[in-house]
Amino acid sequence: MIYGFNTVFLGNRGGQSELFLGQSLELGSSREFEPASGVQGSFSDLVGRLRVNPGRYLDLVYRFRIHPDEIEPKRNEVGIFAGVPALSLSFSYLNVRRRGMTVELPTRDELSFTTRSQVTKTWSVFGGGRWNLAEAAGNLNWQLGGQFKNECCTLRVTGGQSYVRDRDIRPSTYVLFRLSLKHLGEIGD
Repeated sequence: MIYGFNTVFLGNRGGQSELFLGQSLELGSSREFEPASGVQGSFSDLVGRLRVNPGRYLDLVYRFRIHPDEIEPKRNEVGIFAGVPALSLSFSYLNVRRRGMTVELPTRDELSFTTRSQVTKTWSVFGGGRWNLAEAAGNLNWQLGGQFKNECCTLRVTGGQSYVRDRDIRPSTYVLFRLSLKHLGEIGD
């Protein structure tokens, strides 16, 4: 059984705040989940999101996961999104603690950013990157691209480089083309 609480507070001048809290309750005795999944015993970890949007051009988000018997979060994510169509920026910070996990997931401490600019009515450019701040600190990936969009189609070209290494995953450089035809579908990616 899954249950939750979601509420929205609306401001007089267009701003709003939203709070979500959720948890699951296992009624049977099945033990199908890994100990690191957040489902131990009858109750899962408590998950939540707090979103504050004071106006059109700023959005703040905090996401978390807390074990019901502990006060310290197992997962934290903070995001800031700001800007106008001519120039927008977003930053996020992610922290996932490994403590007590049996699966091979390392502790994650990551910082990422993206920026986007609507150059004309039909053209936009974007770029961003992601960095590991934990034990093996360094750049995880970056990307740059452009997009053309009109009433009939969208063409998106993205180039970047990934520095991630994990078992059979190696660092790579890529160029992606994506063509979306309105009402017909997509090609690429």
